Amino acid sequence: MADLVNEFSWSISQGNDFVKCKRMFYYGRYGSWEGWPSGKGDSTAKALYMLKKLTTKEMWAGSVVHDVIRAVLEGLRNGYTIDYTSAEQRLTKQMVDDFQHSKQRLYQKNPKNYTGFFEHEYGLSLTDVDISYYIDHAIKCLQNFFNSEIFKELQGLRKDQWLTIDELKPLSFILEGTRIWAKIDLAVKDVNRIKIFDWKTGKKDDADYSLQLSCYLSYALNQWGRQVSDIEIFEVNLATGKVNAYTGSAEKLKSFESYALDSINTIKEFVQLPSNTAKEEDFEQRNDIRFCKRCEYLKVCKPPVLPDGLIDIS
Repeated sequence: MADLVNEFSWSISQGNDFVKCKRMFYYGRYGSWEGWPSGKGDSTAKALYMLKKLTTKEMWAGSVVHDVIRAVLEGLRNGYTIDYTSAEQRLTKQMVDDFQHSKQRLYQKNPKNYTGFFEHEYGLSLTDVDISYYIDHAIKCLQNFFNSEIFKELQGLRKDQWLTIDELKPLSFILEGTRIWAKIDLAVKDVNRIKIFDWKTGKKDDADYSLQLSCYLSYALNQWGRQVSDIEIFEVNLATGKVNAYTGSAEKLKSFESYALDSINTIKEFVQLPSNTAKEEDFEQRNDIRFCKRCEYLKVCKPPVLPDGLIDIS
């Protein structure tokens, strides 16, 4: 197998990380490179890769819901059915197994294939009651998906109408020479229109996802060659059942591209190209205790506000 190429690229999440904390961005994008179990990275890279793969309870619940929905939709596309009971059993088993694996610290040796919770790595409380709450939340999201009008509509699609289903490797397109990654949950075509769906599992409805959805729009225009007016995007909150239709426009597309290019150009000032390498000392620590005590890289970063890399829970 050929070595992976550390190509300079960009995504919404990378741009957000750079704004939140430059050192965190460095650890996730450069310090952890080749730190996966079969990679050529040194011990620091492997430690950073393990920390990079840690998850919070909220992110984990959403991820498992996404995984199960992907399996259900792949079944529909390929002509077989995963019913609700089977889907819920699959979800519950995955979540119970993940919790047990994390308690056993299996992620420390194989972070790619085993879930690791932030709480376990940093010695914080994480009880069966906590996990039960998130299992119940995930089940509610799955129920809302199965009971939705969207799911009923999807059950009537032909195989040739499915465009993409939450690919394990994010989709990408090129914007002025830079690869842009886009993680689309679902895209289907209906006559002359394309419908893109983005599943959300958080309980809040007030978050602004317009940049993310505009990124999907940009991908669709690049990949499928449609006009803006031919593409419908739906933000589906599975926790509440609320569906928001996102109306794309040339102005929103231009705003996203301008934001992305500004972020790309700023990040490029900190890295060496074309080798796409970087130096840790060029990326400033945030050094804010409210932020740092929730950062997965704390034990390596050891910012002045928490110089031992430990979370004070006293």
